[in-house]
Amino acid sequence: MHIVTVTTELSSSRGGIEKSTLDICRSLANRGHKITLIYFRGGDLLQKYQKFSQKIIEVEDLDIDKKRLIVSTFKFLGSILATSKQLEITDKKNTVIYLDEHSHCLFASILARQQNLPSVFHLRLPFFRPFPGKYLLAMKLIKLFIAVSHQTKLDWITSGIKDEKIQVVYNGINPDFFQPTANLSEVKNRFKIYPEQKVVSYIGRIDRPKGIETLINACGLLCQENRQNIKLLIAGIPVHHSSRKAGEEYQRSLQDLAVNLGIENHLEFLGHVSEPQSVYQVSDLTVIPSLNSEPFGRTIIESMSCGVPVLGSKIGGIPEILTGEFAQGLFQPGNAQELSSKLEEFLDWRDKNPQLGERCRHHVVANFSLEKTVEGVEKVLLQVVK
Repeated sequence: MHIVTVTTELSSSRGGIEKSTLDICRSLANRGHKITLIYFRGGDLLQKYQKFSQKIIEVEDLDIDKKRLIVSTFKFLGSILATSKQLEITDKKNTVIYLDEHSHCLFASILARQQNLPSVFHLRLPFFRPFPGKYLLAMKLIKLFIAVSHQTKLDWITSGIKDEKIQVVYNGINPDFFQPTANLSEVKNRFKIYPEQKVVSYIGRIDRPKGIETLINACGLLCQENRQNIKLLIAGIPVHHSSRKAGEEYQRSLQDLAVNLGIENHLEFLGHVSEPQSVYQVSDLTVIPSLNSEPFGRTIIESMSCGVPVLGSKIGGIPEILTGEFAQGLFQPGNAQELSSKLEEFLDWRDKNPQLGERCRHHVVANFSLEKTVEGVEKVLLQVVK
């Protein structure tokens, strides 16, 4: 099968979408499928795609901007024509367009129509309103959809997509890559963390919907209750803001919040961490405090695969991952008091429940392996080329 993958930016700093698409494409290539990559903006993942992609095409315009409608439309159509000329498709019956984000679904849909190819859209973000009409129109041309959770599927059904056109395939990771540390004290040393300190981490975008204020407030409450041995690590950078300056101002507001709560010495911003395994390994708990519907939450399974429990907002696809005994780690979005209580309850698990980390890892290996994800995606892609 020839899989023509359309994506926006090849940067690990943007979050889990880019990493997951890379993992899937690389695994599909290892299974003998041909990968052609079409992208808009490069980044640190480009070199990794070059190792297995048979062809890589950079495009100038993936979308139409209504603020400069005429110019952007011509550039957009020009990009489609230029891409069509570069595509080397020898067997259209076994070729599919695979896309991972709504911002380029118009491009991918028109390219698929122009090439007379089926397309599959991997729904990795929540549906939102108002949703641009141009994308809704483009999505009518897409053959099948893959949702990363049942909640994400339900969210997108409200956009008008028929139930039978959406199949659920959970995200997965390679558990051999995300492993527990054999020497916690050595990892703590590397991060300059005292042996007695308890580490709480957040890894993700520094954007308002991620609910980082809730986490900082919860840590503030914990410190007020004489839990002074807390260290909060925040790894990530601002991504979805109106400008770089706006993103920097938002991060400063989080730092100011910590100062106001008197916990500035307990908080450390790590910036973008391209390989976050060591951050998980040094942590006692990872927290996903999202305020909006989180489609899946790749951070959850990465952390648990490293043997580190996760506390997460009871929203979106998070409750589909934190099931069974791990559902005890769920809390109401935005509720700092409840999160503080959960932190107090779970922080000392290494002493009180030392086998918990092992059970976390087993949960991921059994339910969220990359192998399972790739099998599910491959099955959907093969359906549309038959």
